[in-house]
Amino acid sequence: MKDVDNFKIFVRKHPELISHVKSNEMTWQKFYELWYLYGEDDNTWKEYINTKTSTDYSFKDIINMVKGINLDAAQKGIGNIQKAISLVQDIIGNKSTTTGDVYTPRPMYQHFED
Repeated sequence: MKDVDNFKIFVRKHPELISHVKSNEMTWQKFYELWYLYGEDDNTWKEYINTKTSTDYSFKDIINMVKGINLDAAQKGIGNIQKAISLVQDIIGNKSTTTGDVYTPRPMYQHFED
């Protein structure tokens, strides 16, 4: 029973194995046998364990990511950011108008006390 639990931990580390089972390329029994015979660190897993980098996404992967976005939550987040920005702008705007003396730059080519 301990071996089965260790295999489950291995599968949790490598969830890409699930896609091989769902597409009927492999079965859990075959994966378990490979794991039991060769262990976790054998080269036989290179074929099944996906080592994608962030630039290796296919169009299908991108579509699936977009489908998973909760648009209501994204809209609320954007609205909160806009409110925070306008609050900061109001604070900065009010502070600069209450300082009194406003800087006026001197004209170009005019020396001091001319």
